[in-house]
Amino acid sequence: MNLRCTAPSVVVVGALCALMAGCKSPDRTMAYRRVCVIEFYNRTQYAETARELTDALAKELAIGVDGTDVVSVRQADLPSLGGRDPLKEGTVPVELFAEVRDRCKADAFVIGAVDSHNPYPPPSVHITMKMMEVASGNVIYSLSREWDGASDMVYKEVEGYYDENRDRDEFRWGPNMFVTSPRYFMMFVAHAVAADIIRSL
Repeated sequence: MNLRCTAPSVVVVGALCALMAGCKSPDRTMAYRRVCVIEFYNRTQYAETARELTDALAKELAIGVDGTDVVSVRQADLPSLGGRDPLKEGTVPVELFAEVRDRCKADAFVIGAVDSHNPYPPPSVHITMKMMEVASGNVIYSLSREWDGASDMVYKEVEGYYDENRDRDEFRWGPNMFVTSPRYFMMFVAHAVAADIIRSL
């Protein structure tokens, strides 16, 4: 799913949520009209890892909040990044805030990186990310965490995720699928991050 930060993309997010089998009605709100999820930086050897997580996170945020549009944008569409990695540099370019405001019409944005990823069972992934408010430049959420499919704690989280969503068609294979399949594992991680963002805000 490649949602550009344009007016049509907002329609696409809403339509996808409405058409998804078993898509739950949003029950949480944010103080932002639109959030832009910037394509994550990929520090792994697997080419599609960061893009897959970016799109999954945008989708989970769109499902999880009411009254906030969620769009994703590729790094190449934001000239101020120019191949730079703000999380490594420790400084987010001032120009990025203006680009997100003007191009994406967003009030806040997510910028992050996939630091490591093992897609083979049991899968694992480590991500670092920040969510920033466009108007103030403040960091409103930050996270650096590893999810390891071999961990008992992560498996308990997976079971909780499965119990909440077992009526959805893609959950028919049971919780073990989420700690064996790399795609399903990334779905779970994206949901966990989105849920934590929503709780925090």
